[in-house]
Amino acid sequence: MCNVIKKADGFDKLFPKYIMNVYNNNKFILAAKKIFNSTTSRYEFSLDKEFDEKYIVGRMSSNFVGTIFNLYDEGKEANEVEYIEDIRQQFASITYVKL
Repeated sequence: MCNVIKKADGFDKLFPKYIMNVYNNNKFILAAKKIFNSTTSRYEFSLDKEFDEKYIVGRMSSNFVGTIFNLYDEGKEANEVEYIEDIRQQFASITYVKL
């Protein structure tokens, strides 16, 4: 089990960070933060609490309504790369459906 702590103080108030820890010993697992200057919900996931660029392991984006979330690796969009192997890979897609 794990817990997620929301850090929303200072500048992080507008773009909070989320820290995931092991529940019983508070050992750090993963961090997430909203990407600055994004019109939709876009987050980065990092193995470092300070979000050093070399520790970014993936990104998540949503559609405008916030009902579909896609999880990607650290690669880039197809129109931003020179080599095909640098294109980001999709890991998962989460869709919220109103019942």
